[in-house]
Amino acid sequence: MAERLHERFSVLECSLAVAVSPRQLQYHFQQELGHSPMAEAKRMRLQRLRSLLLDRERDSCSVAELMTASGLIASGVTSADYRLHFGESPRQTRRHSSDLP
Repeated sequence: MAERLHERFSVLECSLAVAVSPRQLQYHFQQELGHSPMAEAKRMRLQRLRSLLLDRERDSCSVAELMTASGLIASGVTSADYRLHFGESPRQTRRHSSDLP
């Protein structure tokens, strides 16, 4: 999953990659992580977005460009998901990164 975060993929594609049925994949994710494979992909994409927002070398990129580079749709929904996960908006994270030495 980590290698393909910038792409869209399905549970079926993930299950084929690891040679288990989609149902088994979902069951194992639920057992181990407490959520679905797609919820894990979203969590990983949001974490990737945060890393990109904090990367000073990416200051010239817009927040929307970084969302896309993370495999997320540049939208208010993504911003809301980000805020739920990190307690601040992507723009606030970007501002904090410019305060770092």
